[in-house]
Amino acid sequence: MLEVITALKQAKWKEDRQRRARATRNIDFFDNNHYPYIEAGIESRFDNSSKYESGITPATFVKKYKRYDNLTEVIITEKSTLLKKPAKITITNSKGEELSETQQKAFQKILNDIDLDANLHETEKQTNLNRDTALLPQIVTVDGEQTIILDIITPDGAFVKQKDGNPTEAEEFYYSIGTDTDSPDTAKEVIIYNMWNDAGEKYELRIDDSTGVKADLVKLDNQIQYGYNPITMFRNYTPKQTFWNDKHNYTVDENLEIDLLKTAWNISRNMNIPMLVLRGYPEGQEVKSGWSFVTAIPADKDTGNQGDAGYINPNAPIETEAKLILSSKEQVASANKLSPSIFTSGEKFSSGYHAFISKQDLLEYTDTLRKHYTKSIKRLLKVICKTAEGIGIVFPEDIDFTIDYAEVSFIQSPEEKAKVRALKTQQGIWSAVQSLMDDNPDMDEKAAIKELERIQRLRKLEEVANPFEDESEEDDE
Repeated sequence: MLEVITALKQAKWKEDRQRRARATRNIDFFDNNHYPYIEAGIESRFDNSSKYESGITPATFVKKYKRYDNLTEVIITEKSTLLKKPAKITITNSKGEELSETQQKAFQKILNDIDLDANLHETEKQTNLNRDTALLPQIVTVDGEQTIILDIITPDGAFVKQKDGNPTEAEEFYYSIGTDTDSPDTAKEVIIYNMWNDAGEKYELRIDDSTGVKADLVKLDNQIQYGYNPITMFRNYTPKQTFWNDKHNYTVDENLEIDLLKTAWNISRNMNIPMLVLRGYPEGQEVKSGWSFVTAIPADKDTGNQGDAGYINPNAPIETEAKLILSSKEQVASANKLSPSIFTSGEKFSSGYHAFISKQDLLEYTDTLRKHYTKSIKRLLKVICKTAEGIGIVFPEDIDFTIDYAEVSFIQSPEEKAKVRALKTQQGIWSAVQSLMDDNPDMDEKAAIKELERIQRLRKLEEVANPFEDESEEDDE
């Protein structure tokens, strides 16, 4: 019975390694590290038992012309719009009342120090890539001062022990922090992991990556008493019956096929050059080439046929192959709720409204993401505030947060922007302060008010007095 359990555990570990390998592949394609996968794809498509006259195999020949397309990077970046602009986050108590000014300033400083906006946008990209991303606040010492950082944990380096009653939740969460180079058995790849459990306890251990066998489990001192697992999951879907998304990434799969198409196109492009052909030229005689050489081709002694020289053109279907590549990329864009026009640099929209219409599917997808992300962001913020106790900052236990996501905007002409602002001002939902903040993203409300007051003072100084104003008043009297 023990042997059966061990075999089942090893089979499950092997299956989980395959999941992590797929996640690694997705990240590699997003980071434009395609070549190892292209070469493997080329090897799988050629019979290398035969060789060319030069001695190289067909696969080796094709590899010389390998090319990649940054399709995955473009798709994921275009798709990640919800947190591209910073969301406005307000901290309150459970009654919705604002905290003291001191606590609010401390909270904003922490968010700035951990670069929350940039980390959330990167998390959105990673989640659109692998569908699961974990975030963990940690205290580190920088220049002798303790500060909070935010670790983004991607699924290529993590695994979990699922809860018995709910497999979509983790009882224990493991993530790799390095490789044990001091292992006595160099044939094994031993990876060092940290593990957090439901009680908020942190451990370090070593795992043989080939078998999943654990060793050297050590409980680490943790200055924060969370009482729960401080790792927060971000997902763009609702999990069912499993913790991790285990599906292939369609965009990455298609990216590899497009890479191979682009490689074939590159071969055609390089081979599509005119070739000199000699007819009736004596065998074994050296052929001189170059601008200043003249070659005489004598008539055939037996037939009397005159020799000939000329060029032939391979006429490789370069344009047809290029159109096929573009068409494939456009299909992937449509499948990701994006406009195919992202790959057509010449296409222009006549207005911001037309751009809005072209991205309607993406906007609907973004609205769906808000439902998934809001709960995760609020939990993350609570964990950050709890972690702050480790650097001497204490927030109330009953804190809550409001999250105001920035609206997805499109490029507008100055005329369009002015008309929209004028209409909103008439409706009482826009102000000059908002215009200043909109035109200057780094300007907060306080700075915008100060700038508006400065502008108003300048305008007052520039006003020309009416020379007849006093006389008119005297006449009225």
